[in-house]
Amino acid sequence: MNNNEHETGIIRLIRLPDLITILNILFGFTAILLVLNNGVDSAIVLILAAALADGMDGAVARRVEFGVFGEHLDSFADAISFGIAPAVIYYAVASSDHHAIVCAFSAAYLICGILRLVRFGILDDPEFRGLPITAAGTFAVLLLYLVDSPYLVTGVFAILSVLMISNIRYPKGEIAYDIGAACCNIYSRDCGAFHRILQLVCMDSIYSDWNLYDKSTDRT
Repeated sequence: MNNNEHETGIIRLIRLPDLITILNILFGFTAILLVLNNGVDSAIVLILAAALADGMDGAVARRVEFGVFGEHLDSFADAISFGIAPAVIYYAVASSDHHAIVCAFSAAYLICGILRLVRFGILDDPEFRGLPITAAGTFAVLLLYLVDSPYLVTGVFAILSVLMISNIRYPKGEIAYDIGAACCNIYSRDCGAFHRILQLVCMDSIYSDWNLYDKSTDRT
C-alpha cells in the first residue's frame, strides 16, 4: 500500500469484492442473531449464503478488480461466518444434554478455525494446508441440519477441528469441490425448492472455480 492509499478514506478503498465480503459478514452475524431467537434452520441457510458470498468475492476479485482490503477482510469474514456462527449453532443445538462438553468442543472448533486462518495468511503454499474453514463450517452446519445425534455431531466437530490445524495438504480445487458436492447432494434430499436453488448456485459459483485462484486473489 503506497502513501496515497494510507491517506485515502476507508470508503474510497472499498471495492466490489469487499462489498461481497461484507455481505458474507452480515450473513454470519445475522445467523448468530437468528440462533439467539431459536431460528437455527434459518441460520444454517444464511451460512450457506455466506459460503456463496465467500466464493463470489474471490471470483469477482480475480475477474474484475482487487482492492487493498481483500485478503485481510476475507479472513475476518470467514472467522465470523464459518468459525463463530457454526460454533454458536452447534452450542444451541447440542448443549442441553452435555453443556460443559459442548462448550469445550465448540471453543476448540473456533480456536482451530482461527489458527487455520492465521496460518493461511502467513504461508504461500500452492495447496491448502489443513482443511479450509469455509469447507469445515459448511459441512458442520449441514450436519447439524441433518443429524439429531449430539454424540455424532460432537465427534465430527472434533474431527473438523483437528483437520483444520493438521498439516494434511488438500489440492485447492479438489477439496472444495468434493466437500461441496457431498454436502449439497446430501442436503438436497431433504430441502425445499429455495434451498435446492441455493445449493446449485453454491456448487456452480464456489467450487468449480476455486482451483483457479492464486495466493493474491484466493480470499479464503
